[in-house]
Amino acid sequence: MAVFNSAAPDAATLEQINRDVIALMKKIGAAIPPTFRCDGMPIIQLTDETKAEGEPLDYAAFAGRLSFGGNMYSSDISSYPAGPVRLTVSRWGPNPDDCGKVIVGKTDLRSTSIGTCVGVTIGDHVTLGTRVIILDNDGHSVDRRKPDIRENKKAAPVFIEDNAWIGYGAVILKGVRVGRGAVVLPGSVVMWDVPEGGVVVGNPAKSAKIYQKHFSDPAP
Repeated sequence: MAVFNSAAPDAATLEQINRDVIALMKKIGAAIPPTFRCDGMPIIQLTDETKAEGEPLDYAAFAGRLSFGGNMYSSDISSYPAGPVRLTVSRWGPNPDDCGKVIVGKTDLRSTSIGTCVGVTIGDHVTLGTRVIILDNDGHSVDRRKPDIRENKKAAPVFIEDNAWIGYGAVILKGVRVGRGAVVLPGSVVMWDVPEGGVVVGNPAKSAKIYQKHFSDPAP
């Protein structure tokens, strides 16, 4: 029995969505390839902590802070629970580098959520499951006795190297480097580096040697 998604937009609607997303990317100074495609509107939040409340946002301050070499899958048209790509970029100081950035190589974002105030870099041919979350900072002070101000929030850049595989619903936290060809199994929370070719699972994610053999052996 075949079940069709009657809510899937037609070709003309998809084309209009793609044009709207490209216009949005140009407005915020993002770099995208000529072949860029997006099947749904992403949610992009630019925050500038240097501005007074009510002061208009200066998009020029975020120019060049977003760069994408692949496509975006930002809708619910998916075999797995999905939704929009969500990007939150925070500027917290007066200098050009006092701001988050997202640099993505030849990799597609699939309902990926990224929060950055220093930098998230994703290499080429990374496989991202839907609903992956990547954070390069503590959104709140870990010590709840302290106020949620920048000085009380730790941050460190995140790097996901070429050909890594990040499973559905995984969370990658600040300061983590996921090595080339590494595998993060679904639902894992990654707090430490994953070596090249490594496989991790769990919360917090740890080496999963039993899975290492499974992924390394050729199919029968």
